[in-house]
Amino acid sequence: MIKRLEIDLRVKIEFPNPYTLEYGLVTQCGIALYRSIHALYQTLLTRKLLHEQRSARLLEIGAGLGRGAFYASKLGVAQYDIVDLPLAMLSQGYFLMSTLGADKVRLAGEPYLTTPSCVNLLLPDEFLNGEQRYDLVINMDSFPEIDRRIAQQYWNKIQSCCNSFLSINHEFNELTVKELYKGSPRVQSVTRHPSWMRRGYVEELIEF
Repeated sequence: MIKRLEIDLRVKIEFPNPYTLEYGLVTQCGIALYRSIHALYQTLLTRKLLHEQRSARLLEIGAGLGRGAFYASKLGVAQYDIVDLPLAMLSQGYFLMSTLGADKVRLAGEPYLTTPSCVNLLLPDEFLNGEQRYDLVINMDSFPEIDRRIAQQYWNKIQSCCNSFLSINHEFNELTVKELYKGSPRVQSVTRHPSWMRRGYVEELIEF
């Protein structure tokens, strides 16, 4: 099945496992974890949304281990930034430097990278107070989990720094992504539908 997907999607599928004792489906491409499958799907979806534009600049808010950034780099995305909390960035830094190489990853406090297929790890203040612009901002599995005040700060910044925002989140908690964009004068269009991959999740594409 993986070989058929590689032909159809025109990608080389890998499941790197720099951390020991990972549990998942054993394949010839590595151990496929639950999160690995979703990261690959997320990256293929963003490639479609960006019409395979290789000069695209992406930002992911809350990126887990950074698997989405790994796949995006392999697919030739020009630049990928991640904004996350310091503890998460430790794990992301190790994962991405182990898989992409230390020269492709910028840690907090280091000079910003602009080389092709690089990944910049940003602290929240660096993102909120920065001047970078993006073709697409992505959030999966985090907005409904964070404090409403902080979520609003992120949303205000997103509206001013990108063309489109992709959300893949559940709506079980009190705060939903729909609440953030509903009534916003900067929103030009919204596409919203149940996620194909995750029961109970909603995929939303907001364009500004």
